[in-house]
Amino acid sequence: MSTRGRVLSQAEEFELEMRRLEWNRQQHRVPRQRPALRQRIDELLAAGWSITGRDPVRIERGVRVLQVRGGALIDG
Repeated sequence: MSTRGRVLSQAEEFELEMRRLEWNRQQHRVPRQRPALRQRIDELLAAGWSITGRDPVRIERGVRVLQVRGGALIDG
């Protein structure tokens, strides 16, 4: 591959492709559906909670368990 008449090294080609992919991700980013829920989960993670499941989202700290159900955080 070349850019402006010069041949790129493999490392440069890789970097260029990563930049293209990131640009595409930025262009197609979908706004979050529930920003308040995301903010609350981020706060819990900062307070020491851990994500232990993804479908449904499940977070734990010690013996406490919370799950996301219907867009709300409930005891699990």
